[in-house]
Amino acid sequence: MKKAFLIKFLILFISITANSQDFLVFKVRYKPQTKYYQIQSYNLKASNTFSGTEDVLKRLKEREVQNPTVTTSFMKSESNILTGKLNSKNVFPIACEYINGQSLKGKVIIPKGTIVYGKGTLDNMPVLDSVASEQLDADFKKSFLKSLNDLISQINFPVKKIKIGESFTQEIPFSFPVANNNLEMIIKTEYKLIAIKNNLGYFEIKSDYTMKTEISEKGFKGKGTGEGTLVYDIQNNFFQKFYVKSEVEMDFSMNDLKLNIKSETESSHEIKISKN
Repeated sequence: MKKAFLIKFLILFISITANSQDFLVFKVRYKPQTKYYQIQSYNLKASNTFSGTEDVLKRLKEREVQNPTVTTSFMKSESNILTGKLNSKNVFPIACEYINGQSLKGKVIIPKGTIVYGKGTLDNMPVLDSVASEQLDADFKKSFLKSLNDLISQINFPVKKIKIGESFTQEIPFSFPVANNNLEMIIKTEYKLIAIKNNLGYFEIKSDYTMKTEISEKGFKGKGTGEGTLVYDIQNNFFQKFYVKSEVEMDFSMNDLKLNIKSETESSHEIKISKN
C-alpha cells in the first residue's frame, strides 16, 4: 500500500514539476532542414498638419496641398523559408520564396516566385546574398537585399536565460527622410516574460522612440511608444507570433513653417514551423 502511494506521489510530483517551468533560454535562430511558413502584414496611417503664417498657408493651398494630409498604406507578404543540410563547416543554405508576393496599395512590388538566397549557422542569424527574379532590376534587388538583412539584424536577439517576470531590452537605430533631412531615432524595446505554457513563452513588449539630440537641436522633435506581444516557440528556438502597435509624433520647424507628423502603425508576423 505504501509503495503504491509512493509511486502515485512521485508521478504527481513529476507531472507538476514538468508543467511548472518558470524560465526559458531565449535564443532565436534558424535551424537546418526546417520549413518556416510566414505571413507578415504592416498597416500605416499618417497625418501631416501644417501651420505658420497666413502667407505660408496660402501658398500651400495654391499648390493644392491638403492640410492636414492623411495617408494610409498596407503591405502583406506570404513566404516559405526553407533551410538545407548542415555541412562540415557548420553552415547550411537558406532560401526564402515569396508565394503570394507583397503588395502596397494594391500594387505588387515583390513578384510571386521571387527567391532570396543566403547562408546560416547554428550560432548566428543568416546572411542573405542574392535575389532571383526576372521581373526585378538590379538596383531594386540590391536595395531589397539590404532591407531584408537589416530586418534580420533587428531580430538577432541576445541569447538569454530568463525567468517569468524578468525582462531584457534591445536598442535599434531607426532613420527616415522628412523635408530633405534624414531623421534618426532610437527605438528602445523591453521584452518581459509573463508566462510559459505548452512549450511556449509569452512576452509583453513595450517600446519607446526617442529623437537623437543633435537632430532635436536643429528644429526636429519626436517621440513615440509601442506595445505588443511575442510568442516564443521553445522547442524550435524561434518566435511563433510577433505583434506591435506603435504611435509616433514629430514636429519640424523651419522659418515660418511648422509641420506636425503623427503616425500609427500595426505590424504582425506569424510563423508556422515544420521539418523540411
